[in-house]
Amino acid sequence: MKESLSTKEIIKDTLLNLLREQNYSQIQMKKIAERANVGRRTLYRYFQTKDDIVKYISDSLMDEFADALLENDAIGLEQTTKTYFFFWEKNIEIFHCLDDSHLLHHIEDHLAEYIMQVALKTKMKDVDMSLQQILLEMPKQEIYGFYFTIAGYWELTKRWMREENRDTPEEISRLVLEILAEK
Repeated sequence: MKESLSTKEIIKDTLLNLLREQNYSQIQMKKIAERANVGRRTLYRYFQTKDDIVKYISDSLMDEFADALLENDAIGLEQTTKTYFFFWEKNIEIFHCLDDSHLLHHIEDHLAEYIMQVALKTKMKDVDMSLQQILLEMPKQEIYGFYFTIAGYWELTKRWMREENRDTPEEISRLVLEILAEK
C-alpha cells in the first residue's frame, strides 16, 4: 500500500510540475510517466486520465484540510475559518497552479461533496450515515445555508488568493467573521 501511495504522490507532483511549464492540454500521459520515472502501465494502473490525477490532487487537498481541522481542534466558526485560510495560504502554489491552468473547476464541481466529507471526517465523525442520507434528512433551510456558505467561502478564497498584496490569513479570517457577525 505504501508503494502505491508514494507512486501516486510522485505522479501528482509530476503533473503539478509540468503544469508550471506548459498548458494542461499539451501535457500527455506519456510525458507524465516519463517525468515521474514510472512505466506507462504503472501510470495507467493508478490514473486513466490527466483529469483523474487532478481529481486526486483535489481529493488530497480536502483530506489535508480535514487533517488541519483535526490538528487545530477546529470546532467553532472562528477556529474553522482561521484554519481554512491558513490551509489555503500554505497551499497557495497548488492553488495557483490549478488556477493558472483553469483547473479549479475540479474542486468547484465537487465542493459541497468535499466539504461534507471533511465534516464527516472531523465534526461529524461519529455519524453513521452516508452523505446522501444526511442531505435527505437536513431541513431545506440548512441545506441552502450550507451551499450558500461554502460558495461564499470559495469565491472569497479565489479572490483573496489572486490578490497580489493579500491580507494575511489572520486578517482575512477576522474580516470574514465580522461579515458573518453582521448577518
